[in-house]
Amino acid sequence: MRRMLVCFALMMLTAAAEAAPRYCDEVAAAIKNRLRADAQSGLADRGAPASEADLAAFPLAAADREALKAASVRLARAGGARGLALIDAESGAAHCRRPLLFSLASGETKALAAPAPGDPFDRCGHGAVGLGAAGGRAFFLQSDGGADDLEQAAIFVQQGETLRKTCNISIRYTLEFTATDAFCATPDLCRLGPKAAVWARSWRTGGPELLDPAFSPAAAPKSGDAASAALPLAGAAAQTFAFEAPESHFAILGEPAADRLRIGAARSGPGVPPDATLVALYKGDRPVASFVVARRRGAAAAVIAQPD
Repeated sequence: MRRMLVCFALMMLTAAAEAAPRYCDEVAAAIKNRLRADAQSGLADRGAPASEADLAAFPLAAADREALKAASVRLARAGGARGLALIDAESGAAHCRRPLLFSLASGETKALAAPAPGDPFDRCGHGAVGLGAAGGRAFFLQSDGGADDLEQAAIFVQQGETLRKTCNISIRYTLEFTATDAFCATPDLCRLGPKAAVWARSWRTGGPELLDPAFSPAAAPKSGDAASAALPLAGAAAQTFAFEAPESHFAILGEPAADRLRIGAARSGPGVPPDATLVALYKGDRPVASFVVARRRGAAAAVIAQPD
């Protein structure tokens, strides 16, 4: 009898091991479809804002209910009546999250222990949590929020009264660059905004545009503006924007309106888009235009799943 039980357990483990890669591929496909429909929606559903009435249906401890009063709370569900529910509570300047998970599988709402965060799946800053479903099965997702064009996520599925890590997901995005602000000596110089966006992409990603023979490394212009961190042509609106060292300087050939390019990361501050790039143009030592180029993630170029 014991031998039969051991064999049965081994068969179940083997079946689960064989099913994991297939399920992880289903999760990757579900995430890719979600991002295709809305590239800014995130990898999983964080739900909608929740009221106290919405939370009344959940078996929350008194301490949890009190903590939720000081947080921004969202409620997400996945997997239907037998799936999972997530209360995503975010609070503080660091945007820390305190996820509360519940199983609906037994027909009752039962609390589940959320997986402990670990590097790189921190629940503060850019990290995120959410729910999704693939192959008719709900999953809980922890994301590191990522940097540049790469994001990593861990996928957990319900197993009895606990959650088990099943997959690691890597998402590589396209990056979109757009000139959002321009300060030009004459209106016609603002037409260079699209080129400024291309140069910012090249500077950020190592693209070929700034390796073109039309660009060559140059010393900083001798004007007072170039010696400081402030943008050239700094009017009232431009005072917020400043370069973060190190910057790059190039001589430009074939551009009638400018013969020098100054480019670098924007110093963080009020009104500065995340990961913004500053592009300044000079004619001789005279600044003639400057652009603020915003960067954001576009469509997912690849979603890769790896069983845990």
